[in-house]
Formats: sequence, structure tokens, C-alpha cells
Amino acid sequence: MAELSDFLPYVRRHISGPLNIMMTDALSMAAVAFCRQSLLCRREAVVVPVAGKEIVLPYDKDDEACVHIIRISDDNHELFVGRDVDISPGRSLRFVSSPGEVRVLYAVAPKAGRSQIPDELLAWPEEIAAGALERLFMQTGVSWSDPSRAQYFAVLFSEGIRRAYRDTLATSPYSSYRNPVRRQRFY
Repeated sequence: MAELSDFLPYVRRHISGPLNIMMTDALSMAAVAFCRQSLLCRREAVVVPVAGKEIVLPYDKDDEACVHIIRISDDNHELFVGRDVDISPGRSLRFVSSPGEVRVLYAVAPKAGRSQIPDELLAWPEEIAAGALERLFMQTGVSWSDPSRAQYFAVLFSEGIRRAYRDTLATSPYSSYRNPVRRQRFY
């Protein structure tokens, strides 16, 4: 796990006014948003489910939260939500049948307010800092408030999220988008 203080020099490069604790808080919120939107931090778990019993995905519950289940598959084919497996709000899985060994690919994000974030974010320091700078420049009633600069950093942050998502899809081509085949009857 990486420390949020590793990202402070990237934030200080563009702003001089907020305290370290304010910048760290903004970095934490930016890291959470970056992970949730880009699905960059992915984990894969291998579980052996039993029909009707709940399985909780293994991740660090103190520092991370499961934000999206990307793919569930066994050796032969992909399993689908609603038909083969049900997902509870707590990100626990309940399988309809016992398919054997199942691989679950899911995305995690750091919890807000934590001082540590996943190591995958170390490759995107400028983008995380842009998200923090957007938040800092949008604050009202402070000397460093500047909505136009906040908008500039919002664009950089959004572009960084898009690039991270594209890079993630290039290395792990499984996306959460599903378009199942619809059989049509023609007369």
C-alpha cells in the first residue's frame, strides 16, 4: 500500500495555501473517485461455492471496498448475475448451483479517510493530484479559491480517469459492459 504523503509534492507544485491535512484529505477523496470510475485496482479471487450459501469476496475490509464485480467465470464459461449468481448489497455472492472452482474479477477502491491507497495508483500521481487540486481550488472563502483553475484540473482528472480505464482494458480486456445475444424470430 502506498502512502498519500507520496502524492503531496505533486499537489504542492500547483497550490500553496492549504495545510497538509487538507491536501491529504483531498488526495484521499480523489483516489477513491479515481478507483471507482477507472476500475484500475482489480483483484481476482478463486472460490469454490456451494449452492445457496453466501461467499464474501476476499479483500482488505479495513482499507479497501469492493466497488464493482467485473466478471465471474468457471472453467468453461462465464456466469451471469440473476441467472447463475446473485449479488447482495455487501458484495457477497450466492450461487444457484455449485459450478466448482470459480474465478471472480472485481475492482476495489480505498476507503475515504485512509492514509494508505493501493500501489496501482503510484503510476498515476499527476492525475490523482489533479483530482485533489480540483477539490482544493473549489473551496470557498479561502485565499486559494479559484474556480477557473478548478475547472482546468477537473478536465485533467477526467482525462486521467479515461486513460487509466483504457489502459486497464488493454491489459485486462474484461469490462463490465455486457450485451447479451438476443434471439430474434423472423417470419
